[in-house]
Amino acid sequence: LDWMFLALGTKAILRISKSSNRLTRVVRTARLLRSFKLHRLLTQMTESMKSESLRTTFNIITLAFIILVINHYFACGWYYVGISDPSELSWASRCLADTTVMYAYMTSLHWSLTQFTPAAMEVHAHTTTERIYSIVTLCFAMITFSTFTGSITAHMTALRKLNSDPAKQQKILQDYFQDHGVTA
Repeated sequence: LDWMFLALGTKAILRISKSSNRLTRVVRTARLLRSFKLHRLLTQMTESMKSESLRTTFNIITLAFIILVINHYFACGWYYVGISDPSELSWASRCLADTTVMYAYMTSLHWSLTQFTPAAMEVHAHTTTERIYSIVTLCFAMITFSTFTGSITAHMTALRKLNSDPAKQQKILQDYFQDHGVTA
């Protein structure tokens, strides 16, 4: 459904959804069920991995992917807020005149990523609706990004510990062999 917005345009999708509201509900429900299936599949994949290092690396990559998906949804919302304002004051009318859909999406995604990280960008809110959306996004991003940062830090620490424990054990064993005159 998200890609349909980009390919067909928001106004076309909204016209379709008004005429077939039941169909869009079914599509949204199917997407929700698909996400549960994806979570179950990722859990099975993680549990089947024998290497703890591989499992930790996979968890870090999964968290990074989740951050990108969340940013995708905020970018779609930012784009919608910008194009739904009929005035010439919105960010979309100022920044997206005579551009491609891909450029509009990439600009929206860039804006979303800058809300989740300490970065800056030339696109910013110009209307009250855009300002409210920005504030809600920033509040959500502050909580989400700090939570994900903590999780990724914990996984990286576990990965470092996994890599350092065998090296420590090997050093202890070498010292023991050297102290007791054992040759290999």
